[in-house]
Amino acid sequence: MKIEKKTIFDAIGLIAIVGSLIFVGLQVRQGTIATKASTVAQLKDSWVQLNLIEASNPDLAKAWLDVRTNGFENASPVSQSLVSGFIRTLMHTWSNAYYHHRIGTLDEEQWNPVLREMQLVASNKIYIRVWNNWKFIYDEPFRIRFDQIISENSGSET
Repeated sequence: MKIEKKTIFDAIGLIAIVGSLIFVGLQVRQGTIATKASTVAQLKDSWVQLNLIEASNPDLAKAWLDVRTNGFENASPVSQSLVSGFIRTLMHTWSNAYYHHRIGTLDEEQWNPVLREMQLVASNKIYIRVWNNWKFIYDEPFRIRFDQIISENSGSET
């Protein structure tokens, strides 16, 4: 039985196409892994920066003490501004994490600690006050999600 040249070329072409698809699939997978790793690194870096700011800024520590002792509305304008700015920065980190979770570049394992932190502060009057004054600066999906978290945690007071 004689195999035609056309059949041989078709088989070689098919093998080349399958090989190319496998190669592209592996490249996409590697790209996805790299994107997820970059997202996690960026999120963790944000937390480190926030913790460093909070731990090394005596003015922010005094502002937190003022706000917690006297209530947000009775604290000095400087204290209100410092605490509000810190909380907004934290909420931007949450918003960014939620965006990446929605598009699939932040897995459940990395999203769950963010969600727990959001739930932890969702009944705190200071955080809620800042949220209600500034939520317009965040994207709609995050606003909806954080409002939902606040609603779910409204019974517990922190």
